[in-house]
Amino acid sequence: MIRGIDQETIYKAFILRGIQTRTVLLPWQECLQWMDQEKADGVFQITPSEEREKLFLFSEKLRTERMSLFGRSSTLGKIQGGTDIRKKLAGRTVGVLEGYSYGPGIDDLVEAVTMKLDSQKNLFMALVDGQVDLVLMDSGVALCLAGEMSVSGIEQVGGYAIERPLHVAFQKRHQQLARLFNSGLHELKERALDKNIFKSYSLRSRGGHNVDGL
Repeated sequence: MIRGIDQETIYKAFILRGIQTRTVLLPWQECLQWMDQEKADGVFQITPSEEREKLFLFSEKLRTERMSLFGRSSTLGKIQGGTDIRKKLAGRTVGVLEGYSYGPGIDDLVEAVTMKLDSQKNLFMALVDGQVDLVLMDSGVALCLAGEMSVSGIEQVGGYAIERPLHVAFQKRHQQLARLFNSGLHELKERALDKNIFKSYSLRSRGGHNVDGL
């Protein structure tokens, strides 16, 4: 069974409107291919952009993602402090999700060597195993993975984080489906049912549904 904060939020928002959904877990690039081939009705989590809005119909905001850098406690001493991300990453191997855009501040970096992996779990494993020095990851996801894998000694790098909105993207033809989802999502939040989802993952939601991480 696929679990996760966003998965459960989406599932329950649809259930409130009497709609059953099925989620397939795929590498991000393949998710986009399924959308292109119309094999999927929607995809998540995704941030709108001018190019993507030409292709997809976006839902209302699911939550605000807080993405941070994480590293092993034993190697973080020289990275902590300061806000210059280029200095933090210079000469270090950074794990990123293949096919995922982190924005120009990260995508355009040339000092850091990136290792591209196909899933968040593989990114976290690469960090634990020492294949990469750092990973860029949703704080809530990092916390959940650390708990699932009973991993300690992983810390968030201070002085740097990316915040951006996450949505569900639907096929353009699914305007009614998107409206029903938005309505269910609104009811979920109005009734504070989403807070129970966050609590079940030992997380708490705060204004705009950021997730407090490690």
